[in-house]
Amino acid sequence: MALDAEVQWECQSGGDDNNGGGFNADAAGTDYSQQTSAQATTTTATVVNSTTTIIDVDSGDYTCTDNDVGNIIQIYGGTATPGFYEITARSSQQWTLDRSVGTAGQTVVAKMGGCFATPGGMSYALDNGGVRGNRCWVKSATYTITNATGGTAGGPFKNTSVDRFQIEGYETTRGDRGTPPTLAAGSQTNVILWENGIATEATYINLRADGQSQTGVNGFKLNYVGANCFECEAVNCDVAITNYGFSGGRQASCKAVDCGIGFQLGGQSCSIAIGCNKGFQPDAGSSHNCLAYDCVIGIDLWNLGTRAVNCTVDNCTTGMRTSSYYEFIANCIISNCTTAFDENTAINGEDLQRVALYNNTSDGDIPSVTFFDYYIITLTADPYNDIANDDYRLNNTAGGGAACVVPLGIDGSNTTIGALPQVASSSYSLHPLAYN
Repeated sequence: MALDAEVQWECQSGGDDNNGGGFNADAAGTDYSQQTSAQATTTTATVVNSTTTIIDVDSGDYTCTDNDVGNIIQIYGGTATPGFYEITARSSQQWTLDRSVGTAGQTVVAKMGGCFATPGGMSYALDNGGVRGNRCWVKSATYTITNATGGTAGGPFKNTSVDRFQIEGYETTRGDRGTPPTLAAGSQTNVILWENGIATEATYINLRADGQSQTGVNGFKLNYVGANCFECEAVNCDVAITNYGFSGGRQASCKAVDCGIGFQLGGQSCSIAIGCNKGFQPDAGSSHNCLAYDCVIGIDLWNLGTRAVNCTVDNCTTGMRTSSYYEFIANCIISNCTTAFDENTAINGEDLQRVALYNNTSDGDIPSVTFFDYYIITLTADPYNDIANDDYRLNNTAGGGAACVVPLGIDGSNTTIGALPQVASSSYSLHPLAYN
């Protein structure tokens, strides 16, 4: 047997990476994983029964109860087989576990209940006991790594074995998606803070990476098109222009600040890049409803068929750069840039549909081949609601935001150009972190 798919793992500041750290949400017992201290600690007085799926818990170590059922124990010492096991039944001073823990008479040094202390410790558990369907929870705090080895206690979070799992940060109560937990580089260099290290589906939610401007530190790496980040943030991954906030997979409602590359490879939607060397550099996917400002290059369409749709780029050295064939730029605004377009390689084939330009020092290399009736819209007024406070919603000014309301072309209704709607139509912001 193996652990159940309904096991949920917990990490909190003040926990212990030797704790059990998990609980089967379908079990009838009491979840002890959401407390920082272990519910039970066993010593060499606790041993494996002649039935090796049972351990005999010494009464001097702990008094067993039915509430223990469903909790995970971590065996980390003694002579029994190390690992993570679920308590599936209790009888007197015996725990029945989901599988054999060794041979009769072996000693069991373990902890039951209590959460992990570090995301690295949690990913060690996921790799050494987790299964498809598990969920991981990280309570809001700053977790500063103390070593550079992924998937170890005190190290970066790195999943190398479990597919189709979810990890989510929370502030006070699981699922509240409040202030995210931060995984910080500290003094470590050349690491990836959050990594999905195998080609598998996974979802990372409400997490934060802080590279703390250390050499070679990257934020999130997903390694697979089916892996996703939602409402995550990466900051200060900026020592080299190749260091990234996000790489691979898909990101939605995410934010990168002061990174070499905010978002590279994969595709993004409803996300923000601020102060990056390159804000967005999608691969075979697209950047959709994204905002880049104060970057060297806002959006770099460097690969065959990459797309920027309903994006806003402001106050960048270069608004958008194209380097291959068949890039598609539609319903975008480029404003206040030194150069709006840079056709980095003289290759024709870019398609532009309804791209609005405002107050750029130079339009630059307007791509020479297009296939649509709508091409360039020249704005004569600032289109934004309150640019001084980074509010990029469209205003209703003639020649500005009003000129960014255009026919949808399908049913006679209208749509807007750029990443954000008009102020009159919505108070919606692109991302909950956008204007903090």
